[in-house]
Amino acid sequence: PKALAKFDMGADSLKCLYLSRWTFTHTIDEDISGPYKKFWDFGNGSTGIFNEYKNLRYFDTGVYFVQLKTTTDVGCKDSLTKKIQVIGNTIADFQLKDSLQCFTNHAFEVIDNSKGVDLNYWWDFGNDKKSVGAKPGLIEYDSFGTYAIQLKTTSNNLSCPSDSVIRYVKILKSPKAEFELLTDSVCFNNNTIHVMN
Repeated sequence: PKALAKFDMGADSLKCLYLSRWTFTHTIDEDISGPYKKFWDFGNGSTGIFNEYKNLRYFDTGVYFVQLKTTTDVGCKDSLTKKIQVIGNTIADFQLKDSLQCFTNHAFEVIDNSKGVDLNYWWDFGNDKKSVGAKPGLIEYDSFGTYAIQLKTTSNNLSCPSDSVIRYVKILKSPKAEFELLTDSVCFNNNTIHVMN
């Protein structure tokens, strides 16, 4: 009989790069009376011949195919291949189209540049207003000043850590155009007008 190439790697076939470690354990086939050979190919250039490999680390994102091959003393063979995937870490990032505006008709627009898989977004605009989603819309404030806009991202994949970033916007007092005439009438021949700003 062939030695079945069964192995366990836990429930997660998808992990974030930050925690991309797996333990691979060959499930020993009790029906085989004699010894048999095992050969592992972990899909990342690493191989092995033992029953178990603990906390095997993957250093790059991508899809990997892990294969276990077994061969008995009489040449009976079996193999099993399982797919795992390593995704990039969650990175919160955004840019502002214009971070310095006058109070009159101001509206700040954010452009999301976050990276990750299945992201959740939480925005805090620094004025007791909050939002969720990648596109929070235009942001307006009730008074001039400097405000911190914070974005926090998490992934639905629990192996990925959350990340956050803060950017600042500044709203200036709108200029007020005023002037005063020192006199409200002038003679035609003496037509110098003095303006005080």
